[in-house]
Amino acid sequence: MSSIIETMIEEVGGGTLSKVAGSLGVSGEQMQGVLASALPAFVQHLASNAQTPEGASALAAALDKNHGPNLIDQLAPLAGQLLGTSGGGLDLGALLGAASGLLGGGDAASPSVQALGALPALDGAGILKHVFGGKLDGVIDQISKVVKLDPGKILKILTTLGPIVMSALGTLKSKFGLDPKGLASLLSNDADKLGASDGSSGGGLDLGAVGSMLSNSGLLAGLFG
Repeated sequence: MSSIIETMIEEVGGGTLSKVAGSLGVSGEQMQGVLASALPAFVQHLASNAQTPEGASALAAALDKNHGPNLIDQLAPLAGQLLGTSGGGLDLGALLGAASGLLGGGDAASPSVQALGALPALDGAGILKHVFGGKLDGVIDQISKVVKLDPGKILKILTTLGPIVMSALGTLKSKFGLDPKGLASLLSNDADKLGASDGSSGGGLDLGAVGSMLSNSGLLAGLFG
């Protein structure tokens, strides 16, 4: 199994992504369809970005600075101060959506939620820019054709997913004491496991095919149960 997906299940399992799906007005089946293609795309582009020593060092530095282990542990103290919640009661699904301004409602515009949304760990739009660069529109277009979902909703899902992926990667870096070279190796291995090891990030990866394999594997069920 993918190390990143295993870590995501440990950190955000228990229905977090089901809540995000409901808040975005998409079905659980559509959400899983997006994730089946989006996760290999994330891993492929992260692995590609880390192929050079400079890229791997930049990614490692970003994880150290902004994306420490376990997103809930990172956010719970500040969420408690700003939103009046305790760490044990933190609803990560609602928080991710609200802080990104994705789920609507009055709270999304509140100063407390705006402060959370300004945290680098929750900057989904910034994460997408750094991971995909100018290829983001092409990735969204591919996923849209596979799952038959509006590109705008796919962008919202990816924006919410970005902080979770980076947190999982930060957890793995910390857990195994990975230096930039080790981080690049982990990403390359994960890309192989997900069938996303097309070394170029030039759009050659068939997200429909790799997404179908991941869906059929049953690995994503742990993110929704």
